[in-house]
Amino acid sequence: MKKILSLLFSSVLFLNSNAQSFREIDQNNVTAGFGADGALFWNDTDFTSHLHSNDVNLSSAAARLWFGGYSGGGILHVAAETYRQTGTDFWPGPLDTTTVVCDSSRSDFYNKVWRMYCFEVDSFNTYLAGQASPGYVVPFDILDWPGNGDAAYGEGHYIGPYVDVDGDGFYNWSAGDYPKVKGQEALFYVTNDHLDGASHTESGGLPLGFEIHAMPYEFNLGWDEAVSNTVFVHYVIIDRSTIALDSLVIGMWSDLDLLPGNVGTRCGSDSTLSSYYVYNDHSAVGVVFLDDTMNGFIANNNDFTTMGNPQTTDDFYDYARQRWKDGSPLTYGGNGYGGNSPTRWMNSGDPASGSGWVSGNTIDQHNIGSTKPKFINPGSVFPFDVAFVMAHDTGSSYACVTKLKQYIADVRNFYATESQDCTPGVTGIEEAQNSNQLKLFPDPAQNMITISGMQEENYSIFNSLGQEILSGKLNPSGQVDISALAPGIYFIRTGEATTYQTVTFVKAE
Repeated sequence: MKKILSLLFSSVLFLNSNAQSFREIDQNNVTAGFGADGALFWNDTDFTSHLHSNDVNLSSAAARLWFGGYSGGGILHVAAETYRQTGTDFWPGPLDTTTVVCDSSRSDFYNKVWRMYCFEVDSFNTYLAGQASPGYVVPFDILDWPGNGDAAYGEGHYIGPYVDVDGDGFYNWSAGDYPKVKGQEALFYVTNDHLDGASHTESGGLPLGFEIHAMPYEFNLGWDEAVSNTVFVHYVIIDRSTIALDSLVIGMWSDLDLLPGNVGTRCGSDSTLSSYYVYNDHSAVGVVFLDDTMNGFIANNNDFTTMGNPQTTDDFYDYARQRWKDGSPLTYGGNGYGGNSPTRWMNSGDPASGSGWVSGNTIDQHNIGSTKPKFINPGSVFPFDVAFVMAHDTGSSYACVTKLKQYIADVRNFYATESQDCTPGVTGIEEAQNSNQLKLFPDPAQNMITISGMQEENYSIFNSLGQEILSGKLNPSGQVDISALAPGIYFIRTGEATTYQTVTFVKAE
């Protein structure tokens, strides 16, 4: 058996060297591409755009996470990219938890995007039960799933989320462990902002020491048109640094140019929906914050004026705080510059009715929505979930914006009320709610987790080193208080030695 496994894993290592560093997701009406370097929709290798739906087409599309905050003494740290025209701030791979850098060889190893379909997880569990179809082959991405980091490189123990069926704290597909993914199709990749020996040459900022676990996913639900026109992205952000950060803002930068040409694309925002969007006569694309609140939105011109592309570290951070390159605030009305009424929301009116402040520009612009500034301690772990929603309406001009906002409201409700997790043996959301499989939500969580499907009421919680740190009995509502736990990755286990049920979760800051 050892010889067979050795040959199998030799094959996996060979295939790793040929793994894809950019992959598309296309489970529903939206096709979207993601790169192992953290790029959304834009392939940095061949400079091609990858975002469209059955009805909405874009001439180009790109998006990136931005981070900025101050360490002690007012020292600014920024990690932010646009098209990498001047350099790089993010790289594939996890960080060494001691040195807070990523070794270049490990970055090369993690320069890949894993993909998993929910039906593959279902089929794998059928295979483990001895009921697989003739000729079944375990999918490569289950064999290769990056469940655990390499201790020799100081990597965190948990990387790719997984269901630890045998409860030993290690990912082992042959023991029945399988990837814990969201939606009906999901991707997974890991990025960081501190490669060994490298500087932030795009923003010019100092590293923050962030490790980012990303999982884009989609649902194709016949009864939910909005969700079927949406791609979700779930991030778990781990601060591996030893410094506290004040006034940290998280932003989502994007350049979304709708056909028949970017000169027809306008932008708008809606604080009540925690979103911003781009639109033309009949198509619209929205960027929506789901678990955090979007605190403001600004759009800059694609030039190098005071209202143009960021060029310095301060420029990137100021745009994430709705300020122009000269430090002046965004103001209400006109082009948002030089007015008397500071605001955080650019073009906050309603294009369909023409009321309020609506875009008068059809010039090429880039957009950035961001969170409220916050303080975080070193070692913090926190989620950041965003959705990209697409809508098309051939009726009156800008009716697509009204439709988009209806979609966004539906997507936000779906995210808040329905399980996002793929559950073996379950094909629909309604079934998931009634399934007796072990389920845990929310994940990540700050104070309380709720568990269902446990075979008994006793539980134990282990940290990433496999040490038991908490045990007890579930209360009648299935809740467990985790508020005393330090931020990090944990797994909870119930059952006897041969019938363990185990699932990982993240304790957020």
